[in-house]
Amino acid sequence: MPHEDHDPLTSLACLVSATIRDKVVLDQMNEIAALKSQLASTRLVEITGPAGSPILASGSLADGEFNTEACDEDGDCGVLWSVGLYHNTTSSKNMGAVPMHQLANIEIRIGGVLYATSDDIDGTKIALGIRKGNTFDIQESSSSSGGIDKKQKKCIRGMHRSAVCEFTNLAYLTFHMTNFPRGEWRSLRSLNMHNRSISIRNEERAELGEEEEEESEAMDMYSYITERLAVQHPRQMCEISSVSFCVENLKDAIGSLRRGKEFEREKERYLYPCCTVCPDW
Repeated sequence: MPHEDHDPLTSLACLVSATIRDKVVLDQMNEIAALKSQLASTRLVEITGPAGSPILASGSLADGEFNTEACDEDGDCGVLWSVGLYHNTTSSKNMGAVPMHQLANIEIRIGGVLYATSDDIDGTKIALGIRKGNTFDIQESSSSSGGIDKKQKKCIRGMHRSAVCEFTNLAYLTFHMTNFPRGEWRSLRSLNMHNRSISIRNEERAELGEEEEEESEAMDMYSYITERLAVQHPRQMCEISSVSFCVENLKDAIGSLRRGKEFEREKERYLYPCCTVCPDW
């Protein structure tokens, strides 16, 4: 027999009120999740083929780091925002490999929007070797105590055979020519050094108003690697490990990130104001 103070209508009203409240909370949670997903998509960095396909590697601006150690030949440091890239088909964050010939025609996209293409690459300014300050390009081995000894960093993936290409005033892309033959790598380094010296001499002549010497035009080393060497080594694979952006180009996107007090101090130092420019290799 019901208690004399029990009011079924009151209980029903409480139940309806609680149900509505739970639905409102659930809707708000779903809306927040959708907004977070939308925000994450705007920060997505992708290296793709023509017209955005296939996706060769991807990362997030939100996971990037300031790199202040990339200095030009005069010792002036340009501040970069480096983002680690991972192979699109791997579930774990391990760099994957793509055929070298696919690098001949690539795009950089941020939030699905085209940022740069391989047409923007200055092929005469290819750098061979690890870029300073970019931790995404170096795999460190643990010391005996279980930590990382920064003075004894070791590349455990053969990353010394790496190349950095410059998207003029936009970005730098690092890729590693996995297991590329040692002898041919040495020849490639010698050719690149000679090519770079020609490029520097031509720049000096241009500054002095002098005409270039005959047969002194610098070679497009990027095309040489991704086209000629790719034909000679059709099975050669490359690991795309990082892309570094000039912070001036992404000031708003980097400025919107939140990571605590230390990161806010870094933003103040490198973004407001940002007076540096991309370093010249």
